[in-house]
Amino acid sequence: MASTYSTNLKIELMGLGDQSGTWGTTTNTNLGTALEQAIVGYGNPNFATDANTTISLTDSNASQTARAFVLNVTSSVSLTTTRELVVPTVQKPYIIRNNTTGGQSITVKTSAGTGVTVPAGKYAFVYANGTDVVSSIDHIPSLTLATALAATSGGTGQSSYAVGDLLYASTTTALSKLADVATGNALISGGVSTAPAWGKVGLTTHVSGTLPVANGGTGDTTYTNGQLLIGNTTGNTLTKATLTAGTGITITNGTGSITIAGNTGTVTSVSGTGTVNGITLTGTVTSSGSLTLGGTLSGVSLTTQVTGTLPVANGGTGVTSSTGSGSVVLSSSPTITLANATGLPLTTGVTGTLPIANGGTGTTSTTYCSLTTNVTGTLPVANGGTGAASLTANNVLLGNGTSAVQAVAPSTSGNVLSSNGTTWTSSALTATQVSNAYAGITAGEVGTMAMLEFTAGSGTVAFGSTTSSANLAPSNVAGGNNGSVSGTWRCLGFADADSKGGVGNKITLWIRTV
Repeated sequence: MASTYSTNLKIELMGLGDQSGTWGTTTNTNLGTALEQAIVGYGNPNFATDANTTISLTDSNASQTARAFVLNVTSSVSLTTTRELVVPTVQKPYIIRNNTTGGQSITVKTSAGTGVTVPAGKYAFVYANGTDVVSSIDHIPSLTLATALAATSGGTGQSSYAVGDLLYASTTTALSKLADVATGNALISGGVSTAPAWGKVGLTTHVSGTLPVANGGTGDTTYTNGQLLIGNTTGNTLTKATLTAGTGITITNGTGSITIAGNTGTVTSVSGTGTVNGITLTGTVTSSGSLTLGGTLSGVSLTTQVTGTLPVANGGTGVTSSTGSGSVVLSSSPTITLANATGLPLTTGVTGTLPIANGGTGTTSTTYCSLTTNVTGTLPVANGGTGAASLTANNVLLGNGTSAVQAVAPSTSGNVLSSNGTTWTSSALTATQVSNAYAGITAGEVGTMAMLEFTAGSGTVAFGSTTSSANLAPSNVAGGNNGSVSGTWRCLGFADADSKGGVGNKITLWIRTV
């Protein structure tokens, strides 16, 4: 009976009674060449041209590149785009190293599959499952790193924090901590390519625009001499206006001052003689002369000898009647200046609202500036805000220059925050990141891979299944086992506890998960 060959590794399967006297040679080749190459072998598939390339397995237990466990993929030319390395459609694990030139990725796949893309200069642990090539590891229950995961690998590079610390990009490839400071400080941008810092908001340097009346401002930024701010019910604004001079009145506007004065008339000529009720009038008054009144004024009847109303300017009141007990009589449209209003009660003796221009606030509210009721709109990034009116729970905020901040959603459970060199995304942990994480793991720890014998009395273990260390033992190709292992292990091949002609079906590749 002629020999046949195993489907996945092309191990020569001798027919019953065949190869008398030479079966040992065949067995040694099966074990020392074919099986050893599949477990620890190192193959070197090469792109001879800038095109896709295929490696295959034939019915032979001699050394074959496609059977090797590790494939060091090279190229004789510089690749100009992503090329495909087509592997046999079998069930077999591979460690792929993209060692090609040209800086291009390669896609490891079966002829009918879509495969796994391996970036230039990177390693990937994949598995040909008989249909396509997939990532061998897509879930790690727990992982302890010797050092903090760097930002370039999707981490922060930080291993500890104080309460209130903030993370910021200190370089294009690193994150740094900004320690918290005293209450009342705000996070202020240092400018493009400069780290932010805590500080006070400078009204002259950190705020732009004009504060409107609705938010406690004036709505104006420039004024001319003598302008006053006057409340305007139309639009609830403050209007700028100046005083207008009237008959006999002059208005002088100065820098921070207004002067109001009455005009002084000029007597051109007064003459007369005689005596009226004891008053003697003599001489002539001209624009440069003087009037001399002699005698004593007496006997002037204010009832019969005087007409008109004595104005305030002449010591009178300017009115002829008053009402109310204890009333104060004032002239029409008077101007009252209080030099010192000592004892004037502000609750009963004053009405109206003192405007900002006169040292007041322009409002009767006891809350000077309520961010809930006295402010509208959204505080932009340029003024220390986020530029956003709402934020989705559990999203991570990303800087976006002077525009509103961006947000990264958590997406699928188990994702990590990763950088593509330009921005941050939520994505699944990649094989490259796992490969880097497994560097330096000590034999026997979680993450160790080993060829182990499935020692259970019966049954099989399929790819991806797990079992206790009680069912496993370190093994050699002759079928003996020595020592023990701990924890829980995941099968990366296929194991059959039933004898079925030899120990080869019991031994396969395992990885410790717990």
